[in-house]
Amino acid sequence: MVDSGCFRKHPLSGSDLYMQPHLDPTLFNYFRDSLKILESSLGLYRQGAREQYRVMAGQLRLLLCDTTRAHNRVVDISLAARLYPDLALHPPADGDPGFERSRAPLPRLEWLNQTVVLADGTRLSLRDLIRWVCDKDGGAHVDPPAGRVPVRGGLGSGTAGQDAWIAALCDYILSEMGQGKFSGLDR
Repeated sequence: MVDSGCFRKHPLSGSDLYMQPHLDPTLFNYFRDSLKILESSLGLYRQGAREQYRVMAGQLRLLLCDTTRAHNRVVDISLAARLYPDLALHPPADGDPGFERSRAPLPRLEWLNQTVVLADGTRLSLRDLIRWVCDKDGGAHVDPPAGRVPVRGGLGSGTAGQDAWIAALCDYILSEMGQGKFSGLDR
C-alpha cells in the first residue's frame, strides 16, 4: 500500500509518479480513482466480463488523452498532462497486444501516436483506439446508430480485438503508474 502523500520516481523518466495530494488534491483523487477503476475492470475482464474493456477505455482516456476545445484549439486536459507532464511509456509490441519494455520509452504524446494492429488487420494509433472505443464503441457513446457499420475499418463491439488491446493497455498503465498499490486505499 502506498501512502497517498508520498512521491515515487518513475523508473524510466525520473519524473514524480505520485503527486502529493496537497499540491492538487482534486486531480490526484481523480487519478487514484481512475487507477482503482482500471484495476477492478481489468479483474472483471479477466474473469470473463468482456464488456469491461469499454469501462477501461473511458478511464484510459481520462488518464492519457482527454481533450477539450478552447478558443478554437484542442487542449489536452488528461490527468497525465496535468499531473505528470514528463511521463514516458514503452512503445507497443509488434503483433500481439503488449508493450516493448526493452525499448526506450517515448514521451506520452509521441507514445499515443504509435500504431497498433488489431486482430482483423485494422491499424490505429493508441490514441485513436482509446478514443474510438470511448466515442463509438460504447465506452461513453455509441456511434453510429444501431444497424450501421462504423466507417473506421468496420470495427464493431470488440470483434476486431480492440478489447484485447484495451486490456493490454490497462495492464501496462497499471504496472507503470499504479503498480497495483491503490487497491487498498480508502476513499
